[in-house]
Amino acid sequence: MASKFFISLAVFSAFVFACSAINCKPNVGGKQYDFTGLKPTNGSYLFQAPFNGSTWWFQVNICDNVHPQTVAACTVNAPVNLISLDQKTCIPLGSIDVSAWDETPYKDGAMLTMFHGAMVDNITFREARIYFTCDTTNSNQLSFEHYRDCINADDKLALGAEYHFGFATKAACV
Repeated sequence: MASKFFISLAVFSAFVFACSAINCKPNVGGKQYDFTGLKPTNGSYLFQAPFNGSTWWFQVNICDNVHPQTVAACTVNAPVNLISLDQKTCIPLGSIDVSAWDETPYKDGAMLTMFHGAMVDNITFREARIYFTCDTTNSNQLSFEHYRDCINADDKLALGAEYHFGFATKAACV
């Protein structure tokens, strides 16, 4: 009986850990990418950028949740966090478990969209998009590009808050 329990626990643990990261070698638009080299060795990229009239911290991991989490206000596992400068507010901007790869709009790279972040209201959630575009200098520059609040033109229903990031990298040159 005990061995059955440990086998079940091992299978459950493998399933849970498998869901905490996504494939970092996606095939998008018939092109094979490898973004594994962009995963930060310390668990996240951390940078400041202006947002909504003030400066905020953005904490981003590639293909996985931020770990280890070093900001006490960040209590939800997330691949992207928006953090106030005083570190008292942390807003998860997406979930690695609800994410998808696609082509960038100009077909010059791959886009990772992470849905189901913190709720905006009782209907909509925040989401983060990282646009990986070709940069032959291999600068590996991650930056916050802009925020977009999506509203359906027909019924004026909010579709979600999108946070867009750019990642200029040689890894997108395929």
